[in-house]
Amino acid sequence: LPSLLEIRATELAKQGQLAEVAQTGAKLRELSAAAEAGSAAEQKAGMLYNAACAYGLCATLSVKDKPQPTDSEKAEQQKYLDLSLACLKEAVAAGYDNFEHMQQDSDLTPLRELPEFQALLKQRPQKKP
Repeated sequence: LPSLLEIRATELAKQGQLAEVAQTGAKLRELSAAAEAGSAAEQKAGMLYNAACAYGLCATLSVKDKPQPTDSEKAEQQKYLDLSLACLKEAVAAGYDNFEHMQQDSDLTPLRELPEFQALLKQRPQKKP
């Protein structure tokens, strides 16, 4: 189910269906909360990461094709940026460690310049010489 939800979020975003993408992100986050420790930890981290991506897509969609977003559109975008960052932080805390992918993932483009995102990337374990 998590894999199907990830695909669903991407396809709905391509169609510009903001509310449905947000709903899919919420479902991924909900499923991650149900995942128990142990062998499901990696799956939990993946679901949280994918929820973050869904919310990142929402942040993009909320101001897409709007050269002068209104204050309410900017507030909606900020809401999705905050949700995406929260999910990313939870994913890293749950063991997500593919920081290279996180840095390059186009779903997270609207987060790249945010200080919180940059701080999260700095949590990457340093490679030993």
